[in-house]
Amino acid sequence: MFFLIGFSIIVVDSINLSGMPDSFFLHLNEDITGFFEVAFTENHIYVSQIYPIERKTYIFSFDKKGKFENLLSSQGEAPEKYGFFMWDLKFFNNNLYIFSGSKVLVYTEDGKFLKSSLLIHTPNVCEEASCVKNNWIIWGESWDFVKGKYLTENCVSEYDSLFNHIDSYFKPKLSSKYLNNGLLTACFCGCSGDGKLYLVNRPNPEIFVVDIQKRKMIKKLRLRIPGFKKGKLANRKRWKAEGKMSDTEKYIEAVLDWTKTFSFITNIVYTSGFLYLCYRDWQKDGLVYYLVKIDTNGKTLSKTGAPGNLIGSEKNLLIFSTSPHTLLVCKVEDNE
Repeated sequence: MFFLIGFSIIVVDSINLSGMPDSFFLHLNEDITGFFEVAFTENHIYVSQIYPIERKTYIFSFDKKGKFENLLSSQGEAPEKYGFFMWDLKFFNNNLYIFSGSKVLVYTEDGKFLKSSLLIHTPNVCEEASCVKNNWIIWGESWDFVKGKYLTENCVSEYDSLFNHIDSYFKPKLSSKYLNNGLLTACFCGCSGDGKLYLVNRPNPEIFVVDIQKRKMIKKLRLRIPGFKKGKLANRKRWKAEGKMSDTEKYIEAVLDWTKTFSFITNIVYTSGFLYLCYRDWQKDGLVYYLVKIDTNGKTLSKTGAPGNLIGSEKNLLIFSTSPHTLLVCKVEDNE
């Protein structure tokens, strides 16, 4: 149990993921802790793992006890393959949905490929995909490198259940100064709940609230989190001079090094009427995670140390990845 004044994180279940062939593992470096996304089905657990420097993404299938079943699909151009970055996993209407850039792949609960669709008016990076009244709402960012700067466009698009495009209806003018100054990875993460999208600026904590039905941003919440170190602008000119803008591997390494200089928001989920935000800090003893409980008006209610990276929620429970082999299923209780 991990706790501080305010609320406690109580471990309900610890799932040891076992049986993965060694050939699926690349070297784990200090920038990666376990898994990236998780989706629970009736009989299976699907998790993704991203290695940005090696430009590889894996999606694994396990049974409910954590025994390895299969490597689901792989990267490539074929209909059943996904792109370099796999950004979101969702289980809906007995099917598993994999969102990868401008492509969505649909699998049965047992991992059988059904179909894939190319999405138009969709960002390079799909940060959040939510199904609202049988329509998919997809949020993300696009970028183009023009005249020495990354120009970004943020948008929310809507698709029907067959992924026919309905309307690219919202392009919020969010802060893009971090991208324009050299950060290649996405600056925002998001979640949905109670008819709203909550979009969070990772380096400088603020939440943009989008009303899905009204199709517009309704408010911006500035967060006050004790101990959170705000990000400073990246030195894009220095990276360019060192040739890191043209060398993808060196550039991503430089970006990862830069993210160690401030607190970095890794994820946010909505459950039981509250927002739970996870961020990481680099300290002398290594990487430390924190969990912050926030109300929907942006007020920080409490904060505690987290057992690992928050990668999702399931039936009002929070899912943490503590290593490449372990998932913790936890509940949150307020301290008296």
